[in-house]
Amino acid sequence: MMSKALSTREKWLLLVLAVLLVVAVYYLFVIRPTSEVIAASKEQIATIDDNLIVEEAMAKRINDMKAELSTVDRGNPRYAETPDYDNIQNVLDELSRVFPASSEPKINFSNLTFNEQSVALREIQISFVAGSYSSAKQIIQTLYSGPYRCDINRITIRPTESNGSNIVNEPVTASVSVIYYEIVRGGQSAE
Repeated sequence: MMSKALSTREKWLLLVLAVLLVVAVYYLFVIRPTSEVIAASKEQIATIDDNLIVEEAMAKRINDMKAELSTVDRGNPRYAETPDYDNIQNVLDELSRVFPASSEPKINFSNLTFNEQSVALREIQISFVAGSYSSAKQIIQTLYSGPYRCDINRITIRPTESNGSNIVNEPVTASVSVIYYEIVRGGQSAE
């Protein structure tokens, strides 16, 4: 073998090449994998933060639902159960309670209708005279918050013919349409 002494320039070039080789190996096996792990970790943190926000929103929604259900559990009549079909006697008893015999309301029953979810819709038009707007409003609120699920629409409150246009302190004539809901169960006849 031939052995030749390396010149100073060649020694410097080999030294620079060795340093470059060490830096390249360090970059390939240390810096690059570490930066990839850091980037992946940052991505996972962003995903976890997003999931945390979604979970917090769901937890808030669940707590709101629990609070709403607790009002139902306290007997809030607005969330009364829908009674079984043919609840007419109970509805009449409720109307008798809301409208004493002295108020003489005019009550008209529409034909019973059924929707596709096996729910009977019992619509009743009621006209009555009340001492003032606030008492008419109270009667309507009492109907709405009764023990049987219902919707109230087509509300009209107007002054009686004798008092002109004052509805605050004078008698008023009111009319409402109340729809009571009843569930038609498997063994019940809807006729």
